Amino acid sequence: MKIYIRSLTIAFVLTSISSAGDWPQFRGPTGDGVSAASNVPVEWSAEKNVAWKTAIPGKGWSSPILSGDRLYVTTATHDADSGDLSLRALCLDAANGQIIWNVEVFRPKPEAARQVHTKNSRASSTPVIADGRLYVHFGHMGTAALDLDGNIVWQQQSITYPPVHGNGGSPVVAGDVLVFSCDAAADPFVAALDRNDGQVRWKTPRNTHAGKKFSFSTPLVIEVDGRQQIISAGSGFVGAYDPQDGREIWRVRYGEGYSVVPRPVFAHDTIFVSSGF
Repeated sequence: MKIYIRSLTIAFVLTSISSAGDWPQFRGPTGDGVSAASNVPVEWSAEKNVAWKTAIPGKGWSSPILSGDRLYVTTATHDADSGDLSLRALCLDAANGQIIWNVEVFRPKPEAARQVHTKNSRASSTPVIADGRLYVHFGHMGTAALDLDGNIVWQQQSITYPPVHGNGGSPVVAGDVLVFSCDAAADPFVAALDRNDGQVRWKTPRNTHAGKKFSFSTPLVIEVDGRQQIISAGSGFVGAYDPQDGREIWRVRYGEGYSVVPRPVFAHDTIFVSSGF
C-alpha cells in the first residue's frame, strides 16, 4: 500500500488494504520505509490508480498513518473569526476517504507558532499509533495522546524550546515511553514522555560541539543483545539512548553536521545515518 499526500488533499492509491498491513508510524512498521505488501501499483497520477481523494482543511506536512481500516493525519488551520492557529488530528475511513472525526488538540499562543520556515508547516510531525492510542506531536507547541474515537487522553505542553524553521521530527514509541528529539537553536536534548499520562520521564542534553545545533531527525528504536536502544541523529553526532532513563549509551561524532533530517536506518548490524541536511 502506498499513501500519497500533496498540499491539502490525501489521495489513496488503489490497492488491497489487507495485503499491506498497518503503517503505524513515520516510515512504516519497521521505521525504514520497507513494506511487505505485494501486487501494489508502481505507477499513478492525479487519476490513475487512485481510489479516492479527500480535501484536508489547513496545512500539514505530516505523513498519514494506517491502523486497521482507518487513516490518521494531523494539520494546522486558522480560525476564520479570530485567526488563531488550531493544531488538529483527523481520522479518515481508509476505504472511502470519509472524515470520521476532526479534533482540535492545541490552540497555541501566537508567539509560540511564529517561528516556521516558509517551506514548512506547523503540523509536520507524523503521528504514531500503539496499543489503541494515537500520539500526535507538534514539537515545542505540544504533544498529546488520543483514543481512537478522537477523545483527548492527555496533553503535554511543558517541554518548550526555541525552534529553528519550526518542527519536523516525529515521535517514536519505546516500551512505555514516547520519545522525540528537541534539536533547537540552543540547548538541544532528547525527551521521553510516559505513554500513560504524558508526564516527562526524562530529558537528556545533547552536549553537542556543533555550532548550529538545530536538526529535525526522527529517532529509531533498535534491539541490541535483547535490550532496546533509541538511535537519534542530531547536529554534530548520532547517539544511542536507554529508553528507561535516557542515559546516553554511546555517540559517534561527525564534523559540523547540522539540520539533520533523515531518520537513521538499521540493517545488517549497521546503523546508517546522514550527517547533514
